Amino acid sequence: RRTDLGDLKVGSLVNLERAMGANDRNSGHFVQGHVDEAGKILEFKREGESLWVKIALSDDLLPYVVPKGYIAVDGASLTVCEVNQKEKWFNLMLIAHTQQCVVIPLKKVGEKVNLEGDCLGKYAASAVRGVADRVASLEHRVRRAEASAHLAFSLAALCGLVLAWKSFRK
Repeated sequence: RRTDLGDLKVGSLVNLERAMGANDRNSGHFVQGHVDEAGKILEFKREGESLWVKIALSDDLLPYVVPKGYIAVDGASLTVCEVNQKEKWFNLMLIAHTQQCVVIPLKKVGEKVNLEGDCLGKYAASAVRGVADRVASLEHRVRRAEASAHLAFSLAALCGLVLAWKSFRK
């Protein structure tokens, strides 16, 4: 459901990498191998020896893709260059060396690629959502307290008027 696995045929090329050891130097980001969704290649554009790749993605993954952030595309940790929130795409540039190490340049426009958002970004967003939910709950309680205070003030004022009117009638 989330991957391009159903599109693969016998002989299809895929990226396979060994897992990084816990004591190894991390020169990219944490790639867990948990595909979030399949994106679609929109465009390839050559610039000298480099290759720009534009990829469409869904609203679900879009919040976790930021310029100069990381994304795994077909299992390869890559740096995002631009993100277009309105048109729902991002692009990245593959240098000559990277083009030799990944399968993306062998694909065609319109083909799917597996996408995995940066897990640290997902954790941060989850934490912020928790805080945002708590703030919203507190703001709701403050509004209720303000309404109660206004009602109490209005009742006190009314009682004061009634007492003043009774004193005036005597």
